[in-house]
Amino acid sequence: MINSSVIISGEASETDSDDDNCKVKDMTTSTSIQAAIVTGEDSESDDENPGSIASAVSVLTQSAQEFTKSGLSDQHKSDSLLHKKLRECNDQLCTDLDAFSQSVITQAGKNLTAIDQELLKSQNTLQTAVTSLRALHLNSAMIKEKLQTILSSKFLSNIK
Repeated sequence: MINSSVIISGEASETDSDDDNCKVKDMTTSTSIQAAIVTGEDSESDDENPGSIASAVSVLTQSAQEFTKSGLSDQHKSDSLLHKKLRECNDQLCTDLDAFSQSVITQAGKNLTAIDQELLKSQNTLQTAVTSLRALHLNSAMIKEKLQTILSSKFLSNIK
């Protein structure tokens, strides 16, 4: 979840009790720094100094990167056999999960292709059946018409 700051326009607080309510994210647990909260009184002018803000952010980012680099190199130096085995097992687990997910996705793709082919065959069969049924309907309508013509005509002469 991303922590975001809310900026409220107006004058900063005059007491130090508000400083206790502000919490700053620990730099040692985060590799990316989005913002830094500087407690204290705000300047009385409306001018912002973007240069000082940018330089402060760059210093914080640089120190976090240096900590990350030095922390990782120190960590690998003091690894025990257990840590190395755990890292190898984690790498193997990642490889196995990747292979498993690839095989599942490949099999699902093959199944979808087969289902798609069957659906296309069914669609073709249905289209042929619809065409045949329309022709049958037209033929039956013509037969009905001719039958009514035959039945309505007087093929036997009147006897008097």
